[in-house]
Amino acid sequence: MPRSAFLVPLLLLLSLSVFASGVHGELPEVEFQELLGRLQNDPAAIASLRRFTAAPYTSWTSPDSLGTSTPIFANYTFKVVLYHVPPFVVIEDKEAEEGDPGNLNNTRTPGNGKLSGLTIDFLVEIGEQLGCKFEFLYPCKKAYYADNKRCSDLDFRSSAAALTIVKGGVESLLYSGISATFCSDYRCFAAGALKVTEEVIRDFFPTHPYMEKGFKIVVKAQEAQISFMSWAGPFEANLWIVVICEVVFVALIFMITEGYGTNPGLPQNKLGQFLDSFYWSLTILLMVADKAPTTHAGRTLVMTQLFFTLLLIAVYTGNLISFLLNKPLISPMDRFQDATEETAEKFGAWKFCVPQVQTSVGKWLDLQERLNDGLKFERIQALDLVDCVQKVYEEEADVTFYDEPVLLYRMQNNFYSRGKCGFPGGFCSDSAQTDETSCKCPSKDTLGRCLPTDNEWTPLKGNLITRGEVFNPFGYALVFRKGTVTDYMAFGQATQFVKEQHTIDRLENQWIPQMDGMACSTTSNTLITLGLENMQGMIVLTAGIAAIGLAIGLLEHFISVCVKVFPCCACLEKILIDIEAELEREHDHAARGDHTNDGAKRILDHNEEENEEEGEKEEEEGEKE
Repeated sequence: MPRSAFLVPLLLLLSLSVFASGVHGELPEVEFQELLGRLQNDPAAIASLRRFTAAPYTSWTSPDSLGTSTPIFANYTFKVVLYHVPPFVVIEDKEAEEGDPGNLNNTRTPGNGKLSGLTIDFLVEIGEQLGCKFEFLYPCKKAYYADNKRCSDLDFRSSAAALTIVKGGVESLLYSGISATFCSDYRCFAAGALKVTEEVIRDFFPTHPYMEKGFKIVVKAQEAQISFMSWAGPFEANLWIVVICEVVFVALIFMITEGYGTNPGLPQNKLGQFLDSFYWSLTILLMVADKAPTTHAGRTLVMTQLFFTLLLIAVYTGNLISFLLNKPLISPMDRFQDATEETAEKFGAWKFCVPQVQTSVGKWLDLQERLNDGLKFERIQALDLVDCVQKVYEEEADVTFYDEPVLLYRMQNNFYSRGKCGFPGGFCSDSAQTDETSCKCPSKDTLGRCLPTDNEWTPLKGNLITRGEVFNPFGYALVFRKGTVTDYMAFGQATQFVKEQHTIDRLENQWIPQMDGMACSTTSNTLITLGLENMQGMIVLTAGIAAIGLAIGLLEHFISVCVKVFPCCACLEKILIDIEAELEREHDHAARGDHTNDGAKRILDHNEEENEEEGEKEEEEGEKE
């Protein structure tokens, strides 16, 4: 057992003894000096003793605080390790094809515009508050640059590489501009879109988060398939139900105000009266009324129905324009839980694209598989987030996800602004061309003829959209090397002060696009019109109603022919006419208070008597012959 294990408790007891003796005015100087000499010769004991000593920390006083607010880091320079992650950090010539790999010579700065982004603007604001300066670096491996004369995408896009440089060690020496003495004063940190995770807190000193965001999924949405009822699209189903109820309601009022003999155009029996009233109400709605009202109440009702018709036409026409200009889109996935909940329709059947550079995507899927028994994601591998979103657009993958700000920025700048959207949409083999016309004819001769080209246009339909709520929330922070220096605490104070000044809100509005504000660069050239498929439902319904009318007409014609050809049908027609006449007489009697209702029986008895008389006459004529 090392001597420090005994010396430290002994020294503590001695300190208590000194304190107690000091109270009584007696100091054991000989014993204390002897123990102190032994302690000075044991570095391990001194290190153990320091653990009981309060560590100094760096504090900053904001301009709004009481007292002075002097810049505590005046004339201090911090080394900042960045990585390319728009819209947080945008590095110009990140491949270093023009030289200065890793920005060792500090040729890229916010001042000359070669470093930009939300985090860069935030650091400029922090530097002004703390009075410090920054030197910016980014990961670029020496060996790769020596072989290829350019920096690797896996380096300058990697947050893990930036953290490796800040942490130090043998692996950090593989990058340009990094030596064994790099950050020996602990005044260095990594910046970008670094999340505050358990691993980061364990190995580094992160500041207070300057922004809180989370993951968002992106899928490809297609136009809603045209259905049998597409013509009714400008109105919701509930509104059509209200229209039908209104027609029925008006028909019932017509029965009350115009029925029961008031209007000669309406039959007397209740069923026929309702059917005719409903037809009357419907024809007014179609502006071809088949009857005229005879009462003031009926005339008022007709005016009301015509006004309702006017409103209905205006609203339908207005909504039709909006319906044509804003085609409804259908997305395959509405939220991330559609892939993890067992009750979901396509549980475990989604193809997720996993970027190699953005390792947090794969880690999150691994976590979900551990938390959900039996869940196994089908994974499509890609280099980075842009490649993953491209695979979703080309329908090689169903969905991918990442930090919402980064995802929105990539969708706007790599897809919507480059024509990879819309109906029709697509992309060109030459990334400089954003539409089909320029892709197939990028240049012309003096006569205006297209020059030969190897460009190929791949047509695709659909829009990339984000869906669902933000999940796996996290915060972005500056990440310092872990050590005895506590400068990160002052940076955390300054971060909170900048947030309270709404600087971060302003930077978000400046750098992060919104999904609702994204417009396809090719949409404005597309003329949206109605096609036959849009109206096929209305055409079929019209044809069906016409067919019913035709069938009724043919039936009436058939009965008419039968009456003329077959005598028995003529007798039946006469009976039906007599019954109808008697029913009308009975209705008149009922209106006058005569409730005799055996008229139909008398008609049938009378017909039987007539038939018997005719039979007797025929027998007499036969006997005479």
